[in-house]
Formats: sequence, C-alpha cells, structure tokens
Amino acid sequence: MAVTGPTSGFSAGEQTNLTHVDYAQEVSFGIAPSDGFRRLRHAGETLAVQDMTVTPDEINAIPEEAETVLTGRSTSGSISGLLSYETYDEFIAAIMGMEWSEGTPYQATDDAHLPAILLTYEAFEFSTYEDYSVLSNWPVNGLVKISLGDSSLILPYTTKIIGKQGSSIDTLSLFRPAGEAFFKQFFPDHALTERIICPQGFTYTPVGIVNGSVGKTFALRKKIADRHHLFSGNMVSQIQMNFQAQQTPTIQIDFIGANLELTDVSNLEYVAAATTTRIMEAGNFNAFSIDGTSYDGAVQSAILTLTRNGAAQDQALGRMGAAGIQFGALKVTLEAQIYFRNDALIQLWQSGKKVQISFSIVDDQGKGYQFTLLNAQLFNFTAPIDQKNKTMVLRLPFTAHPYPGGGTIAVRRIG
Repeated sequence: MAVTGPTSGFSAGEQTNLTHVDYAQEVSFGIAPSDGFRRLRHAGETLAVQDMTVTPDEINAIPEEAETVLTGRSTSGSISGLLSYETYDEFIAAIMGMEWSEGTPYQATDDAHLPAILLTYEAFEFSTYEDYSVLSNWPVNGLVKISLGDSSLILPYTTKIIGKQGSSIDTLSLFRPAGEAFFKQFFPDHALTERIICPQGFTYTPVGIVNGSVGKTFALRKKIADRHHLFSGNMVSQIQMNFQAQQTPTIQIDFIGANLELTDVSNLEYVAAATTTRIMEAGNFNAFSIDGTSYDGAVQSAILTLTRNGAAQDQALGRMGAAGIQFGALKVTLEAQIYFRNDALIQLWQSGKKVQISFSIVDDQGKGYQFTLLNAQLFNFTAPIDQKNKTMVLRLPFTAHPYPGGGTIAVRRIG
C-alpha cells in the first residue's frame, strides 16, 4: 500500500523558516503597544537579552562561589536584510531623529512667477511670486533640492516665510555658504550681490528627511514556537548600508533596548510587511558625485554608516530593565573605494576642503533613495600598490560634519 502525505518527525527542532519578526513604534518608552505591529522583511537577526549579574565575594568555610544575583537587564542585537524601497524607512527616520516629509515641489511655469534670488552679506533668499500655499506644507526648516535641467544641488534652509511682509512672496532663507554654493553651480558668471530672476524650468523641492532631534523607540517581537519574545524600549543605535560591486546591497540595523518579556502567540496581530518591492541591485547604484564631480562607473564599493555615539540605557533602583534611554549624537561616515584616475581626490584631502557627496540606489521599478552628506571631509585616505596587473583603487574614508546651521545627512525617496 502506497504511503501518502508528509513525513513527520524529520526536524531535529524548531525551523527558522517558521519564525518571524514584527515591530511597532512605542508611544511611551518601554511599553509595547497592543496593536499596530508590522511584519519585517529580513535576512537574519541577533536580538538577545543581557542579564547583569553579581557574584558576592562572601567569606565561608567551603571553597565555593556564593550565589550569583541578578541585578539588572538590557537587550541588544541586530536585524539585517537586503535593501528594498520603504522596508526600513521607520528605522532610518529613527536614527536620523526626524519624520519623513514630502512637501510639494515648486516649478515656475511662466515669466510672471519665476523665483527671484538675492544673496545678502548674511543670508541667501530664494523667493517665489506665487500664492501663499506654495511652501505651506514644507517643514519650517530643512533641505531643498534646487534643479535646472540635469544639474541639481541640495542645500539646507534655515527659515520659511509665508507671505513676506504682507505680500504674496514666499521665501526660503539659506546660510551664506549655501548661497555661494548655489551661485557657483547655477550662475557662475553673476556677482553674488545681484538679484537674479531664475529661468523657466527652475524647480525647488523639499528633501525627504534631514537629521533632527526626534526620539523614537520600538517594540520588536520575535516568534519562536508558541511564544513571542517581546523586546521593548529599543532605539536604533546604528544603521550600516553596504554597496559592493556584483553584490546585492545590504542593510544592518543595530538596537539597544530595555527588557525582554515572553508572551503567548495567541495575541498575534500584525499587518503585512511595509513593502513587497523588489530587492535593489548594485547595478542601479548611480549618480555618485563628490563636490559636483561625477564618479559613476568608477566606484567599487561604498559603506554608509549612521551611528548614535553615546547611546546608552539608563538604569535605576526598582527596575529590572532600563529605566530610560540616551539617544546620543548622530555621526555619519562613508567609506568609498574608487578607481584611481587622477589625483583630484588626493588634492581634496590635502586641501582639507569640506564637500557635498551624493549617490542614489534604485530598484528595477525606479524606486529608491538618494543619500547626501552635506559637509563631508576626507581623512586617512590610502592608495595601496599591493600587486601587479591590477587597477589602482583609492580607499576614501569620509566623515560628515554638520552643515553651518545644522544638518549632517539628507535622504530623499525616489519614485
């Protein structure tokens, strides 16, 4: 008689394929919400508890250690995955300390509404003759992408004025260094003090997100067998994105958290993963520029790291888990390996010049991200000659400084 159906007892234990991770932002630190959990696409995780223990050095007649005492608890770990559009947006926003913002782009369509530009001694003003609604849904301060044809530049603006002095003029004010960068790229033949009417086709668009001071923590749930391992009070302490030639771009998100609780799976409620978009491909890594110079086709690899230096858990009497969290300060680095073609990048190191670095990555549907380091400086470059018959590669570690007035990195969603 033929046997049909599956074979039982083939597994030595619980299979990783049957587990999953979901997450939700906490309203109050360390308190997991009762609903709103979202399934997370990932390729691996290492979330774990760290029990803090002390073994008192008691004096006794028997040569044995005294009982070990549990004194506190925290959690930490990483979630890794393949980079895809919108999948990890909430965690990117968390480490940057800001909310995503999608303001309405402005483009002049006739001569009567062309934006005007005036660079004063202290500031740069970018004004549009239009109704008050042009900038109404833009952040009060942030980043603006200014474009004309194939040329574009991302700059921070410090204030937004709706209806300046009772008129129908909306104005963005930028620091003078930003204004000088603008003039250098778009109007190199004009004096800095000139008032210029921009040509048609000139657009300015709010950038999706720039780093700020909004604190966010998350509850993370890991399903194992009939239990949820519920990690509460998790802040994003580091995100690293790795772009390598002939490899799929990856992302790793590191967390530090407050506590771990085991709960029944019977309360399982979640929504689907944030996206089902295709995984981004390294072949769609493009528009890599340093100080306005394109290096497309010359980049071997790029590793972008956002770290919260000084992030830590606060401990208190009467609490087993962390009583609070310290978000630390954002540090951004980019390490690129670029084929050596001339010594322009080495000269950049010698001059100590601070530059804007920008690159983008998209999927096969044209959706992705543009990353811009606003004020980066090259330190400790290397140009190894380690074997024959090899194209020379520069190793370029950039550190992002705050732009005058604030702002270290900007991220714009594409598509």
